[in-house]
Amino acid sequence: MRFRHIAFLALLLLPVSCFKHMDPFEGGDGVHMNLDGCKCTMVGFSGAEYISYTTDGNTYTMSTRLEMVQWADTKPFEIAIEFIDTAPFVTGKKYNVGGKVGNKMKFLLYPPGSESDKAVSMSGQIEFLDVGDNDHFIEALFELDGGSPHKYEIRHGYLRLIQRDWRAGE
Repeated sequence: MRFRHIAFLALLLLPVSCFKHMDPFEGGDGVHMNLDGCKCTMVGFSGAEYISYTTDGNTYTMSTRLEMVQWADTKPFEIAIEFIDTAPFVTGKKYNVGGKVGNKMKFLLYPPGSESDKAVSMSGQIEFLDVGDNDHFIEALFELDGGSPHKYEIRHGYLRLIQRDWRAGE
């Protein structure tokens, strides 16, 4: 009898931990963006901590690397984000990503079908809607361009990720 209860409980928990499309426009956590006009979403485990936001007292760093997938042809690819600033990130401010003027806001796209070391540096803007002050979510809107020889366009970018616990000094 005990085995049935354990098996039943395991079956109930199985759908909760499935690897799935994570589209924040559907109310949960994840990343959504249009890459060259094609809808893309993050794939992963809902409720997992995918972004870190740390400080050593002098710099504030937000970083993550995520797997994405294009809906049209299910081609997987990755994005990597690393934002470094001398002040805490704030909501309502548009941060410039990329550029050559000492900017430490990096958004890298590993295009579908490319090798994992062929990153494309993107440039544009990101605006934080939430920086995890009370609810441990990092939430932002972004629009980015980049690439050579192919020019990539990211439009309608929206990320809503659960941050790892704040760890000063990492």
